[in-house]
Amino acid sequence: MSIEHQILRAPLVQSVDWRFLLPLSQNDTVLFVGDQSNELKKAFEELGVPAATWPTISPAEISSDLRESTFNIVAVPYGMASDRRQGQSDRIAIYRTVRPLLKPGGVLLLGFTNVFLGNENKIPAARPGQIRRMLRSAGYVKIDFYGVYPNLMIPEYIFPLKFSPFLFTMDFHLRNRLPGTLLRILSNRIVFVGISNLIPAYFAVAKT
Repeated sequence: MSIEHQILRAPLVQSVDWRFLLPLSQNDTVLFVGDQSNELKKAFEELGVPAATWPTISPAEISSDLRESTFNIVAVPYGMASDRRQGQSDRIAIYRTVRPLLKPGGVLLLGFTNVFLGNENKIPAARPGQIRRMLRSAGYVKIDFYGVYPNLMIPEYIFPLKFSPFLFTMDFHLRNRLPGTLLRILSNRIVFVGISNLIPAYFAVAKT
């Protein structure tokens, strides 16, 4: 079994499964975009979920068949990988190209790494605020973010980037490791904003 296949299978058997972020139901269809598309397609079809792929990320190279199709979910869990550096306008153009492929109520799942960690494995790096602005420019209205640790390929934790879940996570994981006073100091909105920008990776789930 190839290393890539082991990595792709790993979330299904030994770590947190990002599929719980997707509102999958019976007869839903999924489009995988970018790197690892074919492996992800196989993994989902083994579960009985019809899937298609768009390995390239160039809006100009999307097939006519794909343009005439719509999907409940467009998933880019490992980011919009590219052999060339992508600017903000490039990414917005891709998000705009994806939007008409979504059925009403459909979602876009996008993975990306923290901008401070660089562009590992060609997965694009950005801050959540940057991704939010680009998605809004592309016409997406409702956007939720999830922190991922330690990486997108084999995540051990996936948690909503919202204050209440942050408090729960801090209390659950650190109550027996830190003094109560220090835990209370860390459990405030200012610390939450700071930590949100230092998480290794993220998922964005966007609706039009």
